[in-house]
Amino acid sequence: MKIAIGPLGKHGGTSEHVRNIIKYSKYELIPITLTPYSLYYKYRFNINIASWILTKVRIERADIYGLLLSKRLAQFDIVHLHGHPYWPEIYRRPKNAHAKYIHTVHKINRKEDSRNERRWKYKQWLNELMFKSCRASDVVISVAKWQQELLLEEGIESIYIPNGVNTEVCKSANPERFREKYKIYDDFYIFGGNISKYKRPDLFVKLARELPNRVFVMAGGVTRDNLMTRFNINIPKNVICLGSLPYNDVIDAFSACRVLVLPSKNDTFPTALMEAMACKKPVVAANNAGPKEIVTDGVDGFLFEPDNEDDLYEKACKAWEHPEAGIKGYEKVKEQFDWKIVIKKIDAVYDSLLQ
Repeated sequence: MKIAIGPLGKHGGTSEHVRNIIKYSKYELIPITLTPYSLYYKYRFNINIASWILTKVRIERADIYGLLLSKRLAQFDIVHLHGHPYWPEIYRRPKNAHAKYIHTVHKINRKEDSRNERRWKYKQWLNELMFKSCRASDVVISVAKWQQELLLEEGIESIYIPNGVNTEVCKSANPERFREKYKIYDDFYIFGGNISKYKRPDLFVKLARELPNRVFVMAGGVTRDNLMTRFNINIPKNVICLGSLPYNDVIDAFSACRVLVLPSKNDTFPTALMEAMACKKPVVAANNAGPKEIVTDGVDGFLFEPDNEDDLYEKACKAWEHPEAGIKGYEKVKEQFDWKIVIKKIDAVYDSLLQ
């Protein structure tokens, strides 16, 4: 049986999700990856060409390699696509395709998470491409229950299979290795996310300003310069911006922190939250979307009302004083969201389509 899965990039939560399916599935899965033949391959001299085509011209069939690949994929038994069609050609299901198609939806873009109108128009277009792919698929998987309602509004029925976490990797994390490498020896709050408005890094900085005697660490592509440029805020001295880190360093950082803070309002089903819980650390997240499905407030983590800075402050202080919440969080993710459990549900979908 031939099952293709992807596309698989170098970074990001969706790519990590795909890697774990490949790792734990009982089937031998073939990853869909970029090559030098594709317009979307990151050559030094044309790194912005694909981005320009998508954001400015909105052409779906510009990549000849992608169109040829989509025809080859159609001869597989199953094609399992993920996320938004940043590489739109391979999401096209050719007529008379032999393969059964699955589309896993990781996120639906929201206007309030876009930094301006032009960016929202682009994200809206990506949503429409994804909905088109979903409607052409035999099975649609949503990684969060709350997201299923949004898909239904688009006439798309889906099944729920949550995102997963690799608890074994988190168990092997080394907090002292992180502290020595980055020379951070005090207890600290950590933010693990990118610079986008979707992740709301500015709320983490505002929290740091309210707690000047505690250390705040930011990992995931956030720098002092891009924070000030994007959000026009002053960065207090107790904030340490580490930029992008290797995956193993991120897990070490979660194991070294005292509390993880996830300020984002509409995070679909955040992996970083579950990874920190798998490292037995208390977590603070918005009482909305995916975190609401993962965390029981005051038991295995803490939930604050979205974008409410006062409530964020209160819950962050509670989490600092209640490390036992991290132990209960670990027990929950190990029982419900470990990849060895989640993969059985995905393999069951493959089984049903291969019958």
